[in-house]
Amino acid sequence: MNPAREKVVAVRMPQINVNDEQVTLVGWRVGNGESVEAGQPLAEVETSKSIDEIPAPAGGVVRHVAEPGTALGVGAVFAYIGPSLEAIDAWVAEANAPAAPVRPGTRRVTTGAANMARRYGIDPASVPARGEMVRREDVERFVRESGAMAATTAIAPRHTTGDSAPLTLMVDKSLPAALRDKVGEPVALSDHQWAVAQHLARTRARLIPTHVAMDVSMEQATAWVDARRKAGVMAGSLPLVFRAVGKALKDQPRLALFRLGRSVYTYRSIDLAFAARARDGRLFTPVIRAVDKLTLDQIVEEYTRLTMGLFRGQLRADEISGGCITVSIIDQQPVLYHVGLHNAYQSAILTMGAIREQVVWSNGQAVPRPTATLVLAYDHGLLDGWEAAAFLDHLRKTLTAPPAAD
Repeated sequence: MNPAREKVVAVRMPQINVNDEQVTLVGWRVGNGESVEAGQPLAEVETSKSIDEIPAPAGGVVRHVAEPGTALGVGAVFAYIGPSLEAIDAWVAEANAPAAPVRPGTRRVTTGAANMARRYGIDPASVPARGEMVRREDVERFVRESGAMAATTAIAPRHTTGDSAPLTLMVDKSLPAALRDKVGEPVALSDHQWAVAQHLARTRARLIPTHVAMDVSMEQATAWVDARRKAGVMAGSLPLVFRAVGKALKDQPRLALFRLGRSVYTYRSIDLAFAARARDGRLFTPVIRAVDKLTLDQIVEEYTRLTMGLFRGQLRADEISGGCITVSIIDQQPVLYHVGLHNAYQSAILTMGAIREQVVWSNGQAVPRPTATLVLAYDHGLLDGWEAAAFLDHLRKTLTAPPAAD
C-alpha cells in the first residue's frame, strides 16, 4: 500500500455508554468531502440516554459511509478521513479486495460478533467474512442484507434481589398465513422505537399495573395561565401540575418507592420526570430535580430549560434519568384521559388529558367549569387503591387552591 493511502483513517464508532451495543447516527457536523481538524465535532449520535458528539480522530477530508438515521454497532466504520476523496476511495477498494477462501473449520468469532448473532438467531459460522475471523461488522452487514430481525432478547434485571430469574421477552416474527396476501412488506421499527418498546415491556413484566382516575377543577390553573399571558408571559398548566405532584409526594412518600421482587427501594430526592417529544417525534423524559423544594417560578424556569435543551438536542444523560415518578400530559388535543405506562424503577405515572368545559351544579344552577381528568397508574404489588386515590385527592386540593406565592 503506497504512503498516501496509509494516511487514510477508518473512523469507528466508540463505546459511549457501557450498556449500549449500538447507537443511531443523528447527523453530520462535517459534510461529505469537507475538511475536518482532529478533535473537531464530526457527527452526532443518539445513545439510549442522550445525544453525543463524536470528535474526529484525525484531520483531513471526510468520506461519509453511513446516512443519518442508521443504527451503528460499537466498532462499526461510519466514516473515513484521508488526504482526498480519491485517496480514500483507492484505500477502501484495496482494503475490500476479495480475500483468499477460508479453510473449513478454521473460522473464529469475536465476542461482539457472537453476541449480535445470538440476538438475531444467526449461526455466526454461516456469516460471510473476509479472513479467518468473523467480526461484528460482518454480522451487521449480513443482518442488513438479509433483513433479519431480533427474535429473542433476554434481559437480566439491573437489581436481582428478590427476582428469581432474568426476564425474557419473546418477539413473534411469524405472520399468519391468512394475512400474507393482505399486508405489504414489513418495515423495521426505528432503534428508538424498539428501545422504548423493550423498556416498557420489561418494566410492565415486573409490575402489577392498575390505575385510578379523578376529575379535577382547573379554574385556578386556567386563571393563573390567563394572568401570566396577559402579562406577556407564555405559560401552560404543566408547572402547576408539577408543583402539585411535588407537594403530594412530600406528603405521601410511598409513591416515590419502587419494587423489584420483594425488595423495595426509596428515592432520596423528589425528582420528577415528564414526558416530552423531540422535534422528530421521539419521546424522552427530562427530570426536574428536587421539585418539592422549588418555587413555582423556578419550576417554570427549569421546565423551560429542559424542554429547550430537548428541542436543541443538548440534553445530557444525567438530565433524562433518575426520576421517581413520571408525569405525562396530552393537552394539545381533545383527549379526555390516557393511561400511562410505567418507566423502569418507578411505581407510578401520572397522566392528564386536555382541559375541557364540564357542566356542574353550583347553587342550584348548571355552571360550565374547566375540568381535567387525572389518571394515576400504579404498581398494585406495592400500593393499594386507597393510597393511589389519596394521592390524587392531594393533587386535587392543591390544584383547586389559588397558586399562592412560595
